[in-house]
Amino acid sequence: MTENPFFHRGPIRDPAYFYNRKTEIKRALEMLGKGQSVSVIGPRKIGKTSLLFNISCPEVLQQHGLNPTSHLVVYFNCEGLGDIKLEEFYTLILEEIATRADQQGVPLANPERPISYLEFERALRKAFDQKLRLALLLDEFELLGENQDLGTELLSGLRALATKFDIAYLTVSQRPLAAFTDYHSPFFNIFLPLKIRFFNKVESRELIEKSLAKAGAMFSPEAINYILELGGGHPFFLQVAGYWALELQATKGPPLESRDFRILAQTVRSQIESHFEYYWRHLTPQEQYVLATLPFIQSEETYREHLEALACLCLIVKDDGRYRYFSPLFHDFVRRQKVENLLQAGPFVLTLPHQRVLLREEPLSLSTRQFALLSYLMGRQGQVVSNEELDREVISTSPEEQRKYEYLGDERLKSAIRGLRQALGDEADCIVNKRGVGYMFKLQVED
Repeated sequence: MTENPFFHRGPIRDPAYFYNRKTEIKRALEMLGKGQSVSVIGPRKIGKTSLLFNISCPEVLQQHGLNPTSHLVVYFNCEGLGDIKLEEFYTLILEEIATRADQQGVPLANPERPISYLEFERALRKAFDQKLRLALLLDEFELLGENQDLGTELLSGLRALATKFDIAYLTVSQRPLAAFTDYHSPFFNIFLPLKIRFFNKVESRELIEKSLAKAGAMFSPEAINYILELGGGHPFFLQVAGYWALELQATKGPPLESRDFRILAQTVRSQIESHFEYYWRHLTPQEQYVLATLPFIQSEETYREHLEALACLCLIVKDDGRYRYFSPLFHDFVRRQKVENLLQAGPFVLTLPHQRVLLREEPLSLSTRQFALLSYLMGRQGQVVSNEELDREVISTSPEEQRKYEYLGDERLKSAIRGLRQALGDEADCIVNKRGVGYMFKLQVED
């Protein structure tokens, strides 16, 4: 086997390894060629930066009818510039433009100090006097939009440049442009949105098979299907799964078999868990709740906007009219998170406000008393709750009983426990009896 062809660190710069964004590249370059600005929107790690690197490649420009000698396509990364001053921004971006122009035989002076907007404009005019056309590719653009020192002045300046010169912008952000500022600017009006989505099944398989062909390697059909399942159509996670699958196969020898898949899943999970944590931290509490209760609430009109937002973040995908988690690894991650008004443990999900239960992702019907008993024990998972406490806090529910409570034995508690265990079916063993003491909720090892 030659070098592992899957990318799991950093963006893809080589067009030979950049797959399945032909439509997005064609659309972006058509617009830039007409002087139309484009806003590329997509979640973290979906491949936005790789898209920019390929858009700016001279060979790709030629394939789409743009002359690399007359089109200055300049990539500029805004990451780390959250505290930059306006004059410093113009200086840095002019340095990038001058470097690219020099490569195309058009000398532009590099600034030796921070420059004003007017100085920036004069420098650009020299380039346009040479009949050059400029496209600025601004990666991580929301970081500039959040900068209080730049604000409206920067956006107004960029808008004015697009009016005066043959210049177009391609911004990259995780959210729509207007979403990360507290004000609306005319700058936003010049953009067409271009959303970056999941790969479909054919595109996902093509990524795996073409990458394997470059390495002169093969996977069994079962292994390919398992990688596709883990990656869930997300190009980055497909790359990670493919990389570690190839490393595992090189270590143990081909082919990968079903008993190897658990090792593969554990390895991939360890590599991508931090990315899941990033997604989770940047969700609102309401979005976290909707994500965790996805099987319950997706048909409810109240949550439609949240569902659409989660789909735009590529955390859920719609199949046959229903939403599902994009990957079983992400599903597992969600089930291990603490969510307000929710109890999750093993195969159980309980929504406290609406008293609904999922057991292995299927709705489970419980009586009011059974739900109260299960939620009380789940909330104290691994702890023995005495018979008297359960009888007092759960079984004695009326205000009258609470005021005059007297423990008279555990017969009615035993009856309630029997009913709950019967309702739980094959999962009844999670209700553990400590004879003469009480009960506790304890999951079996396999859960």
